[in-house]
Amino acid sequence: MKKTLVLFACIFFITCFTFLDAQNQKSAYRIARTIQLTGDGCDGVAFDNITKRIFASNGEGTMTVIQQENADQYMVLENFTTQPGARTITIDKTSHHVYLSVGEYMPGTGRRPVKPNTFRVIDIEPVN
Repeated sequence: MKKTLVLFACIFFITCFTFLDAQNQKSAYRIARTIQLTGDGCDGVAFDNITKRIFASNGEGTMTVIQQENADQYMVLENFTTQPGARTITIDKTSHHVYLSVGEYMPGTGRRPVKPNTFRVIDIEPVN
């Protein structure tokens, strides 16, 4: 099932399975825009207030980068491959690097344990 990034006018970002899920969360906020994300398993959304870029990391190993043009206009800049399981995200507000944590998973299906000693941090350098 594809996920959707919901952008509220107060610069509050959530990801959800469908637009209807967001309706339950909106309360007094106005939905500014919904954007279809490329991957499943979105776990993290980070916003760089200086570059006005939104990063949505997906557990299947993809990331969507969105540029905020103004309060109501957003443009998908890029979708790219990271690594399966890389979905926990943070941004260094000084260097504007994006960091994802990930490990290699044991063989199998469903929720699998991480192989020992495979944890690493993916450093995504900003592009102007």
